[in-house]
Amino acid sequence: MSAMPGDPTILYINHEMAASGATVHRDEFVSAARALGATLIQYPHPRTVQEGRVGFGLRQRFKRWFYTRWTELALLLMVIKRAPGEGWALLRTRPDVVLVNFTVHAFSILFGRAFGIPVILQIHCPYYLHADYANERLRLVHFWKWLEKLAIGMASRVVVVSTPLQEYYVALGFPRDKFVVLPNGVDLLRFDPALCADRVRERFGLQGSLVLGFIGGLAAWTGIDWFLEALPRLESLLDNVVILIIGSGSLESRLRQIVAESGLEGRVRFAGFIPHEQVPEHLAAFDIAVAPYRKVKLFYNSPMKLHEYLAMGKPVIASRMGQSAELITNGENGFLYEPDDAGELLALLRLLIQDADLRRRLGRAARTRSRAVAWTWEKNAAAILELGRVVAGQASDTETPSRGSG
Repeated sequence: MSAMPGDPTILYINHEMAASGATVHRDEFVSAARALGATLIQYPHPRTVQEGRVGFGLRQRFKRWFYTRWTELALLLMVIKRAPGEGWALLRTRPDVVLVNFTVHAFSILFGRAFGIPVILQIHCPYYLHADYANERLRLVHFWKWLEKLAIGMASRVVVVSTPLQEYYVALGFPRDKFVVLPNGVDLLRFDPALCADRVRERFGLQGSLVLGFIGGLAAWTGIDWFLEALPRLESLLDNVVILIIGSGSLESRLRQIVAESGLEGRVRFAGFIPHEQVPEHLAAFDIAVAPYRKVKLFYNSPMKLHEYLAMGKPVIASRMGQSAELITNGENGFLYEPDDAGELLALLRLLIQDADLRRRLGRAARTRSRAVAWTWEKNAAAILELGRVVAGQASDTETPSRGSG
């Protein structure tokens, strides 16, 4: 599918900066949309703060302290500060559709409505729930819920990343047909199971070892600390096992403490943050991939790691939550276990560590199914472009009678 003559011009307002899954989503979507021929204008100009390159000047340190100490106030001030630029971007570009990322940027939606431009709102997560999972105590929970309700109400359509998130909003009283579910995707050309992992294995001393791999932010809700705490119960099965952890985050010091206290020293490699373009060759070094998410009130995520694990043909063990069960058929292309059930997780790990044939069979099935049914970034972009056509057409139809009656 490609852009067609007369396709709407889309202004994409996305303020994500810190290197994360959110910026990967942004960049992959934009790249795919433009490859389809879409006229897509980004505001602000994309700029990602790469890990390890964040400034340490006095101003940066103060801003970091202020955000940590007064997160909600800092976020509100940031939203207000950015509002004039968003309004000017709308006036300057005169788009047919505005695509807005994150509910707190309600000014963008308000400006779009004021200028008669349909707005598509993109929601990856409810801010107040994500803050809860990240152990951030919010003082203004009711305000953020009100702002979210306002943003959803003003938007023409709302794009969410998972069915559980759609169901959450429907349960709150929003109409189901206002939401479109578009999960995270994967680039099947770059995530190629045939990639050579020799360089990565040599760098981390993985030669001759069976590698258990994890990639993602090092945060408590991902379950990587719980996973490391459970591993020593496998005892002698770990003789030839190395755990490769890719990612960074506030939990890293705790993970290193767990490793030191549980006798896993020498078996765990911390790769730290790596740019997304280097992820495929690192995943190629995995023999078994894990996604040990903890049980939470609402698993609204669309785990990018699962799409990428499967595309790389890796046998996956994941907790049975949200989209995991949509992507993994238990015993066919991976294994699912009940969240927080360490006994079931370890039993499945034991099976895979001991049975190389089973690992190969699950990996082949993962690769085959991924290529047959995977949600790619191209599909994601094509769906949003089609949604843009729909809302732009509806806006045009609404304007036509008033123009004819003048």
